[in-house]
Amino acid sequence: MEKSKELSPYEKIIRNRIIKLINEYCDGSQKRFVERTGINQGSVSQYVNGKNSPSWDNAEKIAAAFNIDVKWVMAVDAIPDGADQPEDTARALSFIEKFDNAAPEIQKAIASLLGLDQSDL
Repeated sequence: MEKSKELSPYEKIIRNRIIKLINEYCDGSQKRFVERTGINQGSVSQYVNGKNSPSWDNAEKIAAAFNIDVKWVMAVDAIPDGADQPEDTARALSFIEKFDNAAPEIQKAIASLLGLDQSDL
């Protein structure tokens, strides 16, 4: 008997978000989800059963099908419940918040210093 792997906190969030899309927008039907996204049934079944997470390409298909942000699908925005939040992460989140609240000219200056393209803002 194959031992199932323990899902990471992020994999759990991704799985739950896919299940939420299936339940809320496809009447609980994986088949409708497959038709809407163009992702094969086997892959969707693996996502729902926690055996695999979508590739970035498939996450983009999901995002496009439901008009949502791919970062939401892939839990880029999430800090899982119970996950350790190292001091560096807390500092990074604080910096991001300050950056987001800064005047546009300050954001442009910081982006320039970091060598970012203005389209990255």
